[in-house]
Amino acid sequence: MPAVTQQIPNFLGGVSRQTDDKKLINQLTECVNGYPDPTFGLLKRPGMKHTNVLKKADGTAFTKTELEDAAWFFIDRATAGSYIGAIKGQNIYVWTANEGTFCTVTIASSTFSPLNYLNNTSNQNDYHFRSIQDTTFITNKTVPVAALPDDEFEVNSQAAIRLKTLVSGDVVKINITGTKTGTKRTATATAQASATFDTFLTGTHATHDLLGAVKAKIEARQSASDAEFDGKWYLNSYANSITIRRTTEANGVVLDQKPGSSVTYKYFKVTGQGGTNNNSIEISQDSVTNVSELPLESFHDHTLTILNSDTEDDDYYVKFVAADGDGGKGYWEETRARDSSPGFSKFTMPHQLIATGPTTFTFGVIDYEPRLTGDSNTNPNPSFVGKKINSTIFLQ
Repeated sequence: MPAVTQQIPNFLGGVSRQTDDKKLINQLTECVNGYPDPTFGLLKRPGMKHTNVLKKADGTAFTKTELEDAAWFFIDRATAGSYIGAIKGQNIYVWTANEGTFCTVTIASSTFSPLNYLNNTSNQNDYHFRSIQDTTFITNKTVPVAALPDDEFEVNSQAAIRLKTLVSGDVVKINITGTKTGTKRTATATAQASATFDTFLTGTHATHDLLGAVKAKIEARQSASDAEFDGKWYLNSYANSITIRRTTEANGVVLDQKPGSSVTYKYFKVTGQGGTNNNSIEISQDSVTNVSELPLESFHDHTLTILNSDTEDDDYYVKFVAADGDGGKGYWEETRARDSSPGFSKFTMPHQLIATGPTTFTFGVIDYEPRLTGDSNTNPNPSFVGKKINSTIFLQ
């Protein structure tokens, strides 16, 4: 055994978890039943005083079996008071540290009960606790973080016809196919001498106005009982474009209305050409090549993919934010892909216990920020998805 040649003046540095070569000379790896005091040196730890037994809400005492193998934690809220907490199975209890007063823990309303996160675990080592001011973050080390499923949408259930130029006599043809293998039907509009962007895109004349021609063609196919054109068609006119959306609702063609939030969208395909050089219109459904092809106005939450090139690595996604929350004037902002996952499940992430009063707490999930932009390729899930979280930290 090597000889000890180093003198240690005191142990006032307390306990340190650093490796020995990084510890200060007066720091310890462990201090069992000891209390370093700057005035009196290293003292024996003071004894403990029994103040109360832990009781239930009705005032009766917990039995040893009822709290055996519980996971215990301590909450220090400085002048607001200190608390003792315990998790036993899928129950969470809190008492005041000074008097042992039972505190009411309310379970926050959620799609799934936050108590499911506790998962019947009864091992102290299965939990990590981190208290910051009024909030205690509780991590169940046995629960792997789950990714939310990808969102779904009906491909080619929306279209935008963007009018680039308009000259008297221009003939614009819009080809609509109701199914992936269906028959192409063509709506034709010829611009009159008095036509303007506004009249051509909002007028309802069946052969002179673009909106009217599309409306008349769909209505004609439905009148002919053409199953390829069934469903409800929504046509909206804007500053330089017309948008088309199709749902599985009862047959009909409506103007300047929006589908409900719970409708089911339906596939259709649109192509077209117009003008002397066949370049007076541009048609997009789920994507455009670059931002120059975006309509000036559209319906709220109209989402498109900006392709940029042939590779998926430079794809990004934009949605239209209407100033009135409906449609018309607004702006395009970056968003996430319509078929991407919103992120990870908050029900498998650390939960929170919030002090709402001197003897009241609320236990519930934390609303984490979802994926805001990109997709699983350009904005992949955090590395902890599919793994178990061992602890949380406070970074300021």
